[in-house]
Amino acid sequence: MKKEVFLGEQKIVYYQKGKGSPFLIIHGWGGSASPRHNLKFQEILAKRGFRVLVISLPGFEESSLPTLKTNNDEITESILKFADKLNLKQFFIYGHCLGGLIAVKLVRLYPKRIKGIILCAVPSPFAVKISMKVGFLGLILFLLVAELSQLFFPPIYFFKRLRKWLREQFKFYKRRHGIMWRAWKRIMLKDFKETFLAIEKIKTPALIILGDKENFIIRKGVDFFKKIPGSVSKVILGANHSVQLDAPEKLVGEIVSFIKTIDSGK
Repeated sequence: MKKEVFLGEQKIVYYQKGKGSPFLIIHGWGGSASPRHNLKFQEILAKRGFRVLVISLPGFEESSLPTLKTNNDEITESILKFADKLNLKQFFIYGHCLGGLIAVKLVRLYPKRIKGIILCAVPSPFAVKISMKVGFLGLILFLLVAELSQLFFPPIYFFKRLRKWLREQFKFYKRRHGIMWRAWKRIMLKDFKETFLAIEKIKTPALIILGDKENFIIRKGVDFFKKIPGSVSKVILGANHSVQLDAPEKLVGEIVSFIKTIDSGK
């Protein structure tokens, strides 16, 4: 069910299904990202006994743009405010690609709120930060390499899909004088050292997932996040970068098994 909530002047649209333990899904970042890419995944997971919420981050779809009136990381703060508004005292969190970096930041800043974190196809934060040194064009190039295999297969109409993808990225990052680019810089650069240089200090149970057809850039990210103590990594057969679209049933199976180990205290 599609709903909306207001955090002061900020409108947040979200999708909710199911009853049970709260499970928050954070979609990827960029012109081709959409919370709706997670709706099939949400539906399957909700049937397994979870209250699944897919948040549309500020600036995506019908959620209002971030204001950036302060120097704070407004996007990450809005997710916590969203959880407070819906009275989610503790919850599981899932982040896909760049959305996974936001999920990691939430775990580092608010560890008592997160029962478990699932990182799906998440790149190394250091690789992302390096790409950003040449501005939003660097980040677009990074995302292009990360998603190229999805654009290429099947090869028919590749250039048509590529042009559309590039148009979406440029339109996204240039919205209202580049507000989404500036918002992403705050996500990545504010508290970067505290968030990512001490990844070994994370005590929250972590599941790391990628598809077996994933590219080398994302695989490097998996190696980085394996530093989280006690983390578990799984490979989903037959899946590319968008695991939630390619193999949602297998993804849910791995997540449910992971959460059962947390609940059983193993």
